[in-house]
Amino acid sequence: MTGKYEKIDWDSVEMLGKPDNCLKQLYVFERVNDSLEKRTVHDLSAGARDQFLFSCRLGFIETLFGNSPHFIIFDDPFANYDPDRFLKAMETLKYLADINWQVIYLSWRCPEQ
Repeated sequence: MTGKYEKIDWDSVEMLGKPDNCLKQLYVFERVNDSLEKRTVHDLSAGARDQFLFSCRLGFIETLFGNSPHFIIFDDPFANYDPDRFLKAMETLKYLADINWQVIYLSWRCPEQ
């Protein structure tokens, strides 16, 4: 992510009293001085949260498909990114295209933004 966070973790939360029907609460750990402080995803800024969820999606896809190329469609996943974060995300999409993934990216954002 931004280098500010070092670890992710999650808890299972039972829903409707059924263990197989659970929601995972995601956490990130932020380096503050010499310790790690636990934050929920909702504590992150909109841009950091979107970046975290983008990373989770890519990790999920890698887990499902491994290194074999597939296609991926994004509908404006970077709307809350600042310019530096946006450029890094576009480098990631370019890397996926370079390794033969078909990347479809839809956005309202003009290139100069």
